Amino acid sequence: MDDHVEFLDRPAEIVFGTDTISFQAIVDGKNVTCIISFELLLGPAGTSGDEAKRVFETERPKVHQRARFLISQGKVHDGKLLIVSLI
Repeated sequence: MDDHVEFLDRPAEIVFGTDTISFQAIVDGKNVTCIISFELLLGPAGTSGDEAKRVFETERPKVHQRARFLISQGKVHDGKLLIVSLI
Protein backbone atom coordinates (compact mmCIF):
# COMPACT_ATOMS: atom_id res chain seq x y z
CA MET A 1 0.00 0.00 0.00
CA ASP A 2 1.46 3.36 -1.05
CA ASP A 3 -0.41 5.92 1.03
CA HIS A 4 0.37 9.63 0.87
CA VAL A 5 0.99 10.60 4.51
CA GLU A 6 1.49 14.12 5.80
CA PHE A 7 1.93 14.87 9.49
CA LEU A 8 0.54 18.23 10.53
CA ASP A 9 3.01 20.70 12.00
CA ARG A 10 1.07 21.22 15.20
CA PRO A 11 1.93 20.49 18.82
CA ALA A 12 0.81 17.13 20.12
CA GLU A 13 -2.17 17.20 22.48
CA ILE A 14 -2.66 15.43 25.78
CA VAL A 15 -5.84 13.33 25.76
CA PHE A 16 -7.03 13.86 29.32
CA GLY A 17 -8.18 10.83 31.25
CA THR A 18 -6.39 8.37 28.97
CA ASP A 19 -2.67 9.02 29.59
CA THR A 20 -2.13 9.37 25.86
CA ILE A 21 -0.95 11.98 23.40
CA SER A 22 -2.55 12.54 20.04
CA PHE A 23 -1.21 14.07 16.87
CA GLN A 24 -2.74 14.53 13.46
CA ALA A 25 -1.94 13.16 10.04
CA ILE A 26 -3.54 13.42 6.63
CA VAL A 27 -3.58 10.07 4.82
CA ASP A 28 -4.70 10.17 1.20
CA GLY A 29 -6.62 13.38 1.97
CA LYS A 30 -8.36 12.04 5.09
CA ASN A 31 -7.78 13.13 8.69
CA VAL A 32 -6.23 10.50 10.94
CA THR A 33 -5.76 10.89 14.68
CA CYS A 34 -2.63 9.11 15.84
CA ILE A 35 -2.46 8.11 19.50
CA ILE A 36 0.54 7.09 21.61
CA SER A 37 0.62 6.33 25.35
CA PHE A 38 2.62 8.11 28.01
CA GLU A 39 3.96 4.68 28.99
CA LEU A 40 5.35 4.03 25.52
CA LEU A 41 7.07 7.42 25.55
CA LEU A 42 8.24 7.42 29.18
CA GLY A 43 8.39 3.80 30.32
CA PRO A 44 6.14 2.10 32.87
CA ALA A 45 6.64 4.75 35.55
CA GLY A 46 5.83 7.67 33.25
CA THR A 47 2.67 9.54 34.13
CA SER A 48 3.42 13.19 33.46
CA GLY A 49 1.64 14.63 30.44
CA ASP A 50 4.05 17.55 30.20
CA GLU A 51 7.03 15.21 30.31
CA ALA A 52 5.41 12.93 27.71
CA LYS A 53 4.88 15.92 25.40
CA ARG A 54 8.55 16.91 25.75
CA VAL A 55 9.69 13.38 24.94
CA PHE A 56 7.25 13.22 22.02
CA GLU A 57 8.70 16.42 20.54
CA THR A 58 12.23 15.05 20.92
CA GLU A 59 11.26 11.70 19.41
CA ARG A 60 8.82 13.06 16.82
CA PRO A 61 10.78 11.79 13.77
CA LYS A 62 10.91 8.27 15.23
CA VAL A 63 7.21 8.35 16.18
CA HIS A 64 6.26 9.64 12.72
CA GLN A 65 8.37 6.93 11.08
CA ARG A 66 6.55 4.24 13.10
CA ALA A 67 3.16 5.81 12.38
CA ARG A 68 3.95 5.91 8.65
CA PHE A 69 4.87 2.21 8.73
CA LEU A 70 1.67 1.27 10.59
CA ILE A 71 -0.42 3.32 8.16
CA SER A 72 1.22 1.48 5.26
CA GLN A 73 0.22 -1.78 6.95
CA GLY A 74 -3.45 -0.74 7.04
CA LYS A 75 -3.63 -0.22 10.80
CA VAL A 76 -5.87 2.87 10.64
CA HIS A 77 -9.38 2.06 11.91
CA ASP A 78 -12.25 4.53 12.06
CA GLY A 79 -9.85 7.40 11.39
CA LYS A 80 -7.55 6.46 14.28
CA LEU A 81 -4.12 4.90 14.57
CA LEU A 82 -3.01 3.48 17.90
CA ILE A 83 0.77 3.21 18.19
CA VAL A 84 1.64 0.38 20.58
CA SER A 85 5.34 -0.05 19.77
CA LEU A 86 8.17 2.08 18.42
CA ILE A 87 10.03 -0.88 16.92
